[in-house]
Order: sequence, then C-alpha cells, then structure tokens
Amino acid sequence: GGGWEEFVRGALTDQFEKDFNCTINWDSSFPWFPKFVTRGPQDPAYDMANWNLPELTQTKQAGDYFLSVDEIRENVPNTANCWDFAFASGAGVTWAYMPYVYAYRTDMGDPVTGFRDFWQSRFAGKRGTYHAENGLMHAFFMATAKEFGADQYDMNAAFQALEDAMPMKISEFTFNMLSLIERGEVDVAVHIEGEALSLKRKGVPVDVWQWDSKPIITQTKTISRYADPMQKKLSFALLNRTLSPEFMNAFGDEFLWRPTNSEATITAALAEEGVTNSPEAVNEFWVPDWDF
Repeated sequence: GGGWEEFVRGALTDQFEKDFNCTINWDSSFPWFPKFVTRGPQDPAYDMANWNLPELTQTKQAGDYFLSVDEIRENVPNTANCWDFAFASGAGVTWAYMPYVYAYRTDMGDPVTGFRDFWQSRFAGKRGTYHAENGLMHAFFMATAKEFGADQYDMNAAFQALEDAMPMKISEFTFNMLSLIERGEVDVAVHIEGEALSLKRKGVPVDVWQWDSKPIITQTKTISRYADPMQKKLSFALLNRTLSPEFMNAFGDEFLWRPTNSEATITAALAEEGVTNSPEAVNEFWVPDWDF
C-alpha cells in the first residue's frame, strides 16, 4: 500500500494491464497467511502474492499452495538471469533484497565495526530491535545464535545474549525505528540497509554496518498452483516483468533495494556506498532457515 503501491502501479502494473488487456486486483491488507488458509489451496485467495520469507514459509508448510521454483523457471524467462539465492524459498522467486545491518548514530562515538558492538556498554539503554512477530527480530535471533553459539539453531546462546543486551527499545516496524534513531532515542538498532541509508541521505548523522554473517531480507513473489489457467499465464508474464532489469533499476532508484537479476544495475545511492551487483558481491549472502 501507500507509496510502494503508487510506485509499482506507475512503473509496472498500469502498463501491464494495457498490454495484456487485464485488470489487476490489488490487496495491500496483509497478512496473507490467514487469507490463503481460510480458502485452502484449491481456491487460492490470490493468483500471485508478494512476501517476506517467514510468512511465505508458514503458508508453504500449511499446504500445496504454490508452484515450485522449477515450474516457475520453465515459464518465466528472466529467471535465467537471477542469482541462485533468488530461489532459496523453494516456492517463489526473490526479486529484491537488502542485507540486515546495524543502523547507528555517527555522532555518538566510534563507528560500529562488528556484530558484538551492539552489546558495548556505550549503547546501554539505547539499543533498538523489534517485537517477536517481526521477521527482523527472527533474523536477529538466528544471527545472534550463530555469533554467540554453535550455529543459527543455538537458541540458548541467543536467549542469553539478548538477555545481556537488555533493556532494548522495541519497535513494531522499521520505519518507526528510523524515527527513534532520528530523535536520538536509540543509538544503534537492528535494521535493513536501504531504509537506514535513506535516513543518511536526509542528512541525519547515521550510517550502517552490514552483519558479517551476511543474512538478507527479501521480497519474494509466488504463483498459486491452483490459480485459473489464464490467471496463471498472466502471473507468469507479470513476474517476468517484475524480474526485468528495467523494473528492478527503477525500483532500486526509488527504494534502495538491491536487484536479484544479474543484468540489473545498483542504484547510484548504493553504488556510492561501494555496493556492486557481481558474483563476488553476492556469493556470501545467507538466507536464514525460515523453516526452523
């Protein structure tokens, strides 16, 4: 909804409707999981849906709702140019992503240069994270387990580390966290790259540090297995346009998300931060185990 929907309509779907003589019914009232499971796989709530991976995984586990990655690749030519991690969900294609980062105020001491800096005494009472329903908290939990324990599944290590970080200021969403940082209520926070850098572009004394374990947050589109055949064909076509360099470049310029198509470019604001779209740049990215 909001600015996101406005942009996607202007850059993608309005022209698609004209070219394919169709109408796209748009629902921006998430979550999608209850709408899918209420109707069941055979009568899908949507032909195509856009997800973050935690809710997509929850829905995938609940039934045979989505086409497999292999079925999509057979029908969507632009998937041939996507990086391998774009297919990590097994049920859809990731078209945009951001690394998880710490956003921190640059006027409050030394730069953040390591994952454990979040626990430094200088940030006592000024650390920010999210409530337990937010996927950023899940990712932070798994990255913390990986840092302080044996691997991303070491729950005891993560619980102890997070207890040691208390008290933390809790936000519902990343945009609200940006407000806490801007007002100085938080000096370091769990965040995502592009949104945090948008604050830097406004002139706020903020910078980001990408977690060295390199997990990513994604935008991933699925196509419903039991959608009407014509709706399914249109969904293939719409997904193909979503994966085009033209749309990814425009979206990246607007929202600072990185593209998964290897032929797309990195928006200038990210390129200035040293970001590239190359095999070397993407080969260490890690998609947390959302099935866990």
